[in-house]
Amino acid sequence: PAEPTQEVYFDSSSLNSLSFKAGEELNLPILYTTSDNQNELSGLGLKVHYDSSKLAPSGDNNGVTTSLNNLGIGNYDDTDNLDKDTNTDKYISISWVDFMAKFPGGDLPAKLADIKFNVLSDLNSDTTKIRLSSSAPAENYSFKGADLQIGEVKPAEPTQEVYFDSSSLNS
Repeated sequence: PAEPTQEVYFDSSSLNSLSFKAGEELNLPILYTTSDNQNELSGLGLKVHYDSSKLAPSGDNNGVTTSLNNLGIGNYDDTDNLDKDTNTDKYISISWVDFMAKFPGGDLPAKLADIKFNVLSDLNSDTTKIRLSSSAPAENYSFKGADLQIGEVKPAEPTQEVYFDSSSLNS
């Protein structure tokens, strides 16, 4: 049987829109569940990957607010391309650890944290992805992270279509 997974995703339902202008702030709740509904594990090491030319963590703790016990929150260069996306060049690392194996406790899905970014370039005609990865899921668990694309790509101008009426060729 496949091993169970720890699943992390963004709650984008709180966003009015996915397009942002430079100078606006983006606040994203990070939600968590497990495939087997287990809410008492040893923790999770999470990396939130982003493009630093478009987004910058905002506020204390690299933009992260969490009420769960953690071993630290850091911001690093993604020199090893851990999320396999060359557009994301930085990541915020959050290590939640519970030595009593009660992570996260309570009902699932659970809110792990809020993360805030300042938008550095207009994302109403451009896009950026925020990706999730983990190098440290709980023992005997795999990790599944759902990426979030922010911004909008304007549709290309419609091309003019020319129709040829072959019925006029009948002689």
